[in-house]
Parts: sequence; structure tokens; C-alpha cells
Amino acid sequence: MVRLFYLIQKDLKLILGRSNIYLQSILLGLVLIFLFSLSRPIGGILTSSYAATIFWISSNFSLILIFNALYLLEQENNMHEALNLSPLISQEIWIAKAISGLVLLLLVQIFFIGAVVIFLGQQEFNCSLYAIIFFFLINIGLTLIGSLLGALSYGYEIKESFLSLIIFPLVIPLLLAGIKLGESVWGESNDLLSWFRLTLSFDLIYLGGGYILFPFIFSGE
Repeated sequence: MVRLFYLIQKDLKLILGRSNIYLQSILLGLVLIFLFSLSRPIGGILTSSYAATIFWISSNFSLILIFNALYLLEQENNMHEALNLSPLISQEIWIAKAISGLVLLLLVQIFFIGAVVIFLGQQEFNCSLYAIIFFFLINIGLTLIGSLLGALSYGYEIKESFLSLIIFPLVIPLLLAGIKLGESVWGESNDLLSWFRLTLSFDLIYLGGGYILFPFIFSGE
């Protein structure tokens, strides 16, 4: 657990210390939200479903940049080999990257929520403890699969554009759940129980799949 904490601390310090890397993920999402806001009628309000869709699409693109940056850190001074030779098991590296990515994604989403309120006119805000837990579950699933595919992009030099083609189909259930959650939070009451269960199920699938696959992907065997 202590080793895990130090690896997370190292990643967060390096990413946040290099503001240009982190700013890219924020600016990309903000630009997307602003561009989609141009379709908003003058004096009108976009639907909560539309706003939630833009929020999660922006989050997903930022997720790709975040995990590319996290794994590119290991190219410096041949840190990839150092991690493989360290006492850390591969799954600990995967979980540490996922937690680092989760923290960074949540920080990015603070800006996105503000942008959705300002640019997309979502003034109504119905938040509850259930919605917050649901929100975290969606992001946990996104970061679990993001951490796994980030290692794939690092090991096989897959570019961000191709990585996005891989990630989007895999996270569609989570994005749909996020949209339903956004509809509920920003004005339209929905029964979210079935979507909550779906999200939890996919989180467990990503957790199990990542635990098995990550050692092979990260080691390049």
C-alpha cells in the first residue's frame, strides 16, 4: 500500500508540475463544450440530455490525454524497465495509474461542470449522495479501462487518434449511464437503478479484465 501511494504521488507531482500537459486536457474539453454551445438558440436552454452528452464526451477525450501523459512519464530515463524490475507487481502499477488518472479526471471535470453551467445554460442542479456515488462509479470505470489502454498505447506506440477509436466502443455503456445521470442532475427525473447496476457490472468487468491482461500488456510479452 505504501509503494502504491508513492507511485501515485510521483505521477501526480510530475503531471501537475508540468502545467502544459494538464492544461491540454482541460482546454480540449472546454473548447469542445464551447463549440457545441454555439448550437444553443439565443436566449434558449439546451436539454439536459444534450448537456450531459457533451460533458461526458469532453471527459472521455481528456481521459485519453491524461493516460497518454501518465504512461509517457515512464519513457523518461527508461522508467518502464525500472518499474518492471521493482518489487511492485504489475497490477499495482495499473491500479496506481488508474487512481492517478481518476484524481486528474475529477479535477478536470470541475472545470467542465462550470463550463456546462455557463455555456450550455444548465442552471438547475439536483444533486444527492446517490448521484455523487454514481458519478464516482462511472469515473472509476473510465479510469480502469483508460489505465489499461494507456499501457497498450505506450507499449505498442498507438497514437491518440487510434486510441480514441479503441476506448469509445468499450466505454459506451458508461457514457450512456453518465448521460442518464446528467439528465437527472440537470433537471429530468430518471429511474437510475438499472443504470447504476449496469455501471457497477462494467466496473467489475474492467477490474477483472485489467487485473488479468495488464501484466502482459505492460511487460510487452
